[in-house]
Amino acid sequence: MAALLLISNCVLIGGCTATSSRLDRQAMHRDFDFAYQQLKVADKAYALGSWQQAILAYKSLIGEIPENAYFHFRLGNALAYDGQYPQAIEALQKSLKIDAHQAKPWLNLSTTHLLAAQSAGTKALASLDETDPLHSSTHERLKLLQELLK
Repeated sequence: MAALLLISNCVLIGGCTATSSRLDRQAMHRDFDFAYQQLKVADKAYALGSWQQAILAYKSLIGEIPENAYFHFRLGNALAYDGQYPQAIEALQKSLKIDAHQAKPWLNLSTTHLLAAQSAGTKALASLDETDPLHSSTHERLKLLQELLK
């Protein structure tokens, strides 16, 4: 990222030497190489279901390239698989803010909202006594959510 800024400054200023241009290209290559290696780590962790490792790797990539819809999408998915629904929703919304013409993030966002509702309903049911009138209606809502999530 720093290399991209240096190159753009050279173009705007117009006074860079051949040596600084070569150094800028080398720095840019290292930045892209780092991002590529980090993406391989992130995608491998994701494929293996190592959600915490995938989350950390995608967050690292987002730190380097914040406007990448794919990185936010995959982060959102990993967070959802890890049960971190509010954070997953935020990441998926960020992916869609960058590129609203993606179908998968929209679908996963709706699914994550349903999973969050299911999680909240399960906690509500666990806190209710079976004699409470809310118990049966909460149980019915959870069954409906489970049907939607099939």
